Amino acid sequence: MKFLSQIIVLFLFVGCASMQKQPTYTRLLKTPEIEQSFQKAEQILFDKRRDEAAQAYQNFIKTTPYNYYTPKAHYRLGELHLLREEWSQAVPHYRESLKRGIFPEWGTKSIYQLAICHYRLGNYNETFAMLDRLPKDTEAELWVKAGSLRVKAARQKKDSFEEIKGHLELVEGYSLLSPSEWQIGELAWVIDQPQAIQAVRGWVDAKGTDIREVKRTEKHFQERGVGGYPLWKLAKVSHERGDYESAAHSAQSYLERYPKHEYVRVAQKLLAELGKRETGVHTRIGVLVPLSGKYSVYGESALHGIECAAGVYAPCRSETEVVLEVRDSEGDPKKAIEIAQELAADPEIIGLIGPMSQAESEQLAPVVESLQIPTIALSQSMDLPAKGDFIFRNFLTVADQVATLVDYACNKKGLKKFAILYAKNQVGEEYLKQFEEQVKECGGELVGKEAYTPTSDNLLNPLRALKNSRESYAVDSNQVSFEALFFPDTFRRVPDLIGSLQFLNMTGFALLGGAGWNHPDLAQVSTGGFTEMTFVDGFFPDSGEFVAKDFVASFQAAYGIEPTLLEAYGYDTMRFLIDILKRRPDVSRFDLQDELADLKNFPGVTGNISFDRVGDARRRLFVLTVKEGTIQELR
Repeated sequence: MKFLSQIIVLFLFVGCASMQKQPTYTRLLKTPEIEQSFQKAEQILFDKRRDEAAQAYQNFIKTTPYNYYTPKAHYRLGELHLLREEWSQAVPHYRESLKRGIFPEWGTKSIYQLAICHYRLGNYNETFAMLDRLPKDTEAELWVKAGSLRVKAARQKKDSFEEIKGHLELVEGYSLLSPSEWQIGELAWVIDQPQAIQAVRGWVDAKGTDIREVKRTEKHFQERGVGGYPLWKLAKVSHERGDYESAAHSAQSYLERYPKHEYVRVAQKLLAELGKRETGVHTRIGVLVPLSGKYSVYGESALHGIECAAGVYAPCRSETEVVLEVRDSEGDPKKAIEIAQELAADPEIIGLIGPMSQAESEQLAPVVESLQIPTIALSQSMDLPAKGDFIFRNFLTVADQVATLVDYACNKKGLKKFAILYAKNQVGEEYLKQFEEQVKECGGELVGKEAYTPTSDNLLNPLRALKNSRESYAVDSNQVSFEALFFPDTFRRVPDLIGSLQFLNMTGFALLGGAGWNHPDLAQVSTGGFTEMTFVDGFFPDSGEFVAKDFVASFQAAYGIEPTLLEAYGYDTMRFLIDILKRRPDVSRFDLQDELADLKNFPGVTGNISFDRVGDARRRLFVLTVKEGTIQELR
C-alpha cells in the first residue's frame, strides 16, 4: 500500500506540474549584485558605445548564472545586430530573449524585431509566425508597424490570407490611436490609415473570395475589435454560395456582437431578406434618403422612424413583414433619379419612400410618374404632389400649420380679427396666402399684414407700420384692433418680437406661431405680459395620445434617443403602407396608388392622416403653448 500511495503521490505531482505553466521570468534569479552588473552594460549602451556594449552584454551572459536580466541581455544583443543589419546573428539572441516568456517592458518589441530579421532573410512563414505571437494587448503603435510588416511579407509571398490579416491589424491599431498619432515613424513599409481601411473594405466587398480563407480570418479575429469585418464578410460569402442558413447565422452574430459597426444596416437588410425567403413573402419598399453628405442627419432620422415601423429593432414591431431596400441618395437629384430607376426595375418593389430635399423631390417627381411607381416624398417642396398621380407627400406643410392654428384660434377661442407679420420670401408669402384663406374660411377678418426682411434684426419698423395701419388701428382705444398676431418664424426670433411689441406698447392680443416655435428654449423666454402664446407642430413627444406614447416608448427603447418630427413622419409613412399591405398582401403598384389616394383618417403619431385630391397628406397638428415653464399640449 505504501508503494501504491507513493505512485499516486508521484502521479498527482506530475499531473499538477503538467497543468502549471512552465517557469517564467518571474521566477528567475534577481539580486542587487546581478542587477548592478547588468546596469553597467546598459550604461555603456546609453552612452552610444555600441561595440563596447555588445562585449559587455556577452560578458554578462558568460560570467553570471542564468538570471532575470539574461533574456534582456540577449534582447540588447539582438538590437545591436539589427542596427548593423546582421539579421542572421540577431535571430538567435531574439529567440533566447523570448524563451522565458514575453517581458512586459520589451517582449513585444523583441517579437517584432525578430519578425523583421526573418523578413530580411526571406523567411516569410517565420515572419508570420512571430507576428502571430504578439499578444492582444500589444500597444497600438506596434500593431500598426506589425500589420504593415505582415502586409509587406504577404505581398512578397503572394499570401492573400496573411495580407488581409495585416490590414485588419492596421485598422485595429489605428482605431486605438487618435488621428494626431497616425504618423508612425519613418519606416518605409508603414501603411497609412486610409490605405488600410480601403484595403479592408475592398476585401469585404470583393466577390468570389475562398470561404475557407474567410473562415480562417474570422476565427483569428473572433475576440477582437476588428472582428466585425471578417464576420460580415463570412455572412456575405455564405449568401453568395446559397448557404442561407449560415448567412443568417453569421449576419445575426454580427449584429449582436458589433451593433455599431459600419455594415449594420446592410446586415439588417440581408437578415430581413433571408427571413422573407423562409416565409415566401417578397414585398419590398424602396427607401431613398440622404445617408451621407450635409443632409445625412435628416436622412438618418427619417430612416430610423421607417425602420421602427417595419419592426427592424425590438421592441419596435410591425403587423406584417416587409423588406426595406434602403439607398443613399446623398442629397443629389441625379443620384436619386438613378436609385429610383434601379428600384423601379425590381417588380417586387411596390413603392418608394423619399426623397427629402426640395431639389431631389422636384426633379424626381416626373421620373417616378413616368415609371408609374407610387412615391411618398418626405419633403416640404411646395405643390409637389400636383406634379403627378404617383407622387404623394407626407410631411409638415405650411397649409397644415395654418389650418390647425386658425381653427383653434377662431373656432375654439372665438377670435375673429387677425394680423400677420411674415418674412419677405417665398415661404413667408406661402404663410400669408394660407393665412388669408383660412381666416376668411372661418369667418374672421385679416385686419393687418406686414412683411419684414428675414436677414434684418429690426422688427420695429414693420410692427410700427402694422400698428399705424388704418385697418389694424382702433381709434377708440388707441390700440390695435386685431385679437391675434401670427408670426411664422423660429423660436429664436420670438424674444425680438416680444421686446419690439413692448417697446411700441402693443399689447392686449394673443401671439400665434408655427412649428418653428416648438423648442425647449421658448419656455425660458420672458412673455412680456403676453399670456396667450399658441403655436403648432407636426409631432409632440409628450402627447397624451396612446399611439404617440407607444411610439415614443418603443423608439426610445430601440434607439436610446427621443424621436423628433423626422422620425415621426418616417414612422407614419411606413405604418400606413404596412396597413395597406396587411389588408392587401398582393397589392400591385397601381392598387397601391389607388389605396393611397383613398387613405382617410389613418391614426398616426403625427395626427389623423388623409390624402387630399392632389396627394398631399393632411392632418390636424398638435396645438401647443408655454405654461409653467414648459411646453404643453392644448386640447
